[in-house]
Formats: sequence, structure tokens, C-alpha cells
Amino acid sequence: MTDPEQPNLDPGLEPDAQEAPGAIETVVVAGATGLVGRALCSRLAECGYDVVALVRDPNRAAALFPGPVSLLQWEPDVDGPWQAKVAGADVVVNLVGEPIAPLRWSDARKRILRSSRIATTKRIVAAMSEGSPGPRVLVNASATGIYGDRSSEPLTESSKPGQGFLPQLCIDWEAEAERAATDSRRVVLARLGLVLAADGGGLPRMVAPMRKVMGAVLGSGKQWVPWVHLADAVEALMICIHPEGPTGPVNVVSPSPNTMRDLSVAIGARLGRGIRACVPAFAVRAALGEMAGVLLESQRVLPEALQSVGFEWEYPVVARAVGHLVKK
Repeated sequence: MTDPEQPNLDPGLEPDAQEAPGAIETVVVAGATGLVGRALCSRLAECGYDVVALVRDPNRAAALFPGPVSLLQWEPDVDGPWQAKVAGADVVVNLVGEPIAPLRWSDARKRILRSSRIATTKRIVAAMSEGSPGPRVLVNASATGIYGDRSSEPLTESSKPGQGFLPQLCIDWEAEAERAATDSRRVVLARLGLVLAADGGGLPRMVAPMRKVMGAVLGSGKQWVPWVHLADAVEALMICIHPEGPTGPVNVVSPSPNTMRDLSVAIGARLGRGIRACVPAFAVRAALGEMAGVLLESQRVLPEALQSVGFEWEYPVVARAVGHLVKK
């Protein structure tokens, strides 16, 4: 049996082996309808937490949450009952943010990407400050994109940020979240890598063309890709929620970094297809503009903070993760 007051370091533990939460009871999740948000809300509900999902349209969102998850309508830039719910929660998880890919980064798109993260986080932090004493933990999403293009340099939570639009976006996003930190409130900055899932995120877009034609690698294929299986991403966030969880930046990635070629080969092997072509970097940049950096830049990110608390990955190796997610 796992004590919910202690970090659950066994992602494979069956839900019915969880005990009812004690000190932490109510968890409010913003960005709950996204890929990670849906999975996290379901996992929290399985473990007996009172889960409140902030959604723009409760009627449309209802079908996404078959479990006991309360849906509360919100608009980040509009005052409403959501603020009191945030102020009274034990934990707030903020996963809000317009998708970084696949749209080109026009000036207008960049403003949307920044506002959806920074302005929204500012509103959530302000609502938290209205509580007495208010939430004890804020788990705020960030991204491994904060490190920028770093070739084969090993990158841990203590590594300096990179330069460019995406690193600066993450820097400013994290700075806004850190304003919530107090002597009695812990802030976790969950730097998510590429989240691999069967029905969302980037993996299906990589798999689809390989089912029809031969496999291909984007760019040189030598660029390191920080990735994590959705199930492990959720369990890592569960660790962050607990009172004895980590503080500050947490790289939510696999402990076994891989290159783009490694990832492509694993997908090809699962589908019974070889990798016989490369899409040159210039062609990717011509098609996607500045956003192409998300696919071409190299980040060898290591999950030092999760390893320090004894976290165990269910899918630490890319072949196992792809084998679980991709149907032959």
C-alpha cells in the first residue's frame, strides 16, 4: 500500500492499491482538456482526489472525463467562480498554453503563444494569492525548449537557458509561476519534453506517413529529442503534487535520451518499415519557418530531479514506449 502523503515511486501500482488522500484533497487543473491534462485528471480521480477541471465549455468537455471530475467553466481573462476555487484548493496544476506546433510562428502566433502562457499564469497566481492560506503547491508546466539548441551537451535542471523565442518564452513563463512561491507554498516547474501518446501530440503525426510510405528522418537525425511516455509524464506530475515532492525545475523526460534517428528507427521497426530517406533541414525550415527549430534543434535533457527522488519509469526506453503506443 502506498501512503498518499509520500511520493508514489511505482508508476505500475494499480489504482485500487492507492489509499485515500489525506493532507491533499482538492486539486484544480487548468488546461485539463489537453493531452496531459486529461490523463492527469483521470489519474487523480482514480487515486481519490477531489479533482476540479477548469474548462471553457463544460458541456463539450464532459465526454472527455468519464470519471468523477468536477468541471468548472472559466475564461482566464474574466473574473468568475473559478478564482475562489483556485484560492481554496490544496494544489493547482497549470497546463494551459496554445500548442507550440505545428503552425508557423508569425508575429501574431507568437503573441498568442506568449499570452496563453504568461498572462494566464499571472491570473492563476493572482487567484492563488487570494486564499488564506491558499494552495500549498503550484505545479506549472514549462518545456525543455528552455534549453535551446545545445548539440550533445548533457542538460540538467541546473543548466542555463538557451537563446531564442522558445527559450525566452519558457523563461518568462517560469518567472511568472515563481511569483506564487512563499514560505508555505512550493512551486514546481515541470519542463515537459515531447510527450508520446497513442492519440495525441507529435507521435501520430510521425507514424501516419510511415504507414503509407517508407520512413524518413527530419534533418540530420543526429539531434537529441527529449521525450517521455504519457503514462510516465502523468506519474511524474503526481510526484510533484505530493508534499515531499521536488521544488523548482523538473525535467519530465525519459532517463534514456535518444536522437531523432533513434525515434524514427523505433517507429519504423514497429511498423516493419526501414528508414530510407532524410528530409533536409533547409526543407523543414522552408515549410515551417522559425517553428522548425522545435524539430531540428538538439537537446540532450536528463531528468536529474526525478532521479534524485527515486522515480521509476515504466517506459524508460524508446523502443518499449513506441511498442506500447503504436499498433502494427
